[in-house]
Amino acid sequence: MGKSDITWEDEAISLLETLPSFDQPVVKRELEATAEEAGEAKVTTALMEAKRAEYVA
Repeated sequence: MGKSDITWEDEAISLLETLPSFDQPVVKRELEATAEEAGEAKVTTALMEAKRAEYVA
């Protein structure tokens, strides 16, 4: 599955858009890579929360 195959949950897109515009492309790439590595076809808010927990913990 390539990064272009990753889709986004509407709520996840909304959450991404709350970030500063200069951070959005980096975060988007990171989340799509995380989804791909996990074998997921979609970036969800749950995936976003799990990834954020890695940085906060």
